[in-house]
Amino acid sequence: MKQVILILLSLIPVLAMTQEVVAVASNNYTGYIFPEEHFVWGSIENQLSRYTPTLQDIELVEKILHENLDECAASIENYDKGISKRTLKKYLRQYVGYINSDGEKVIWVNFVRNRDLKEEASKDVIEVFDGGSHFWNIKVNLTKGALYDMRVNGIA
Repeated sequence: MKQVILILLSLIPVLAMTQEVVAVASNNYTGYIFPEEHFVWGSIENQLSRYTPTLQDIELVEKILHENLDECAASIENYDKGISKRTLKKYLRQYVGYINSDGEKVIWVNFVRNRDLKEEASKDVIEVFDGGSHFWNIKVNLTKGALYDMRVNGIA
């Protein structure tokens, strides 16, 4: 009996790792939801835990982006006018969900303009250090309906 329990316990990490990245798409966006068990580098300020965003969460993210992106983007230093609500459709998205210490849902959204990276984007979070407005990310606080911490990659 102990051996059966040990075998089952040893399978738990493997089973937890098998939750798949989920593809989402609409007329306005294409992206991938990363489950809370999927390892990603980094975190958010005041992170309490990770969570897996729902389809309703993603719809809300997209609504908040569409309503607030232009104002948020214009407020960052060295604003790249190539990023606006008009250009959002050109980007693949990667969604990673967090819960902050106040219990608020925050989704970090990674934007990738290079469609050649679609297969890679479906498997792991893409990290690029250059590329300008082709690679950027932002945090969306679903609880507050707000965008913050927008980061646009530099140009080599």
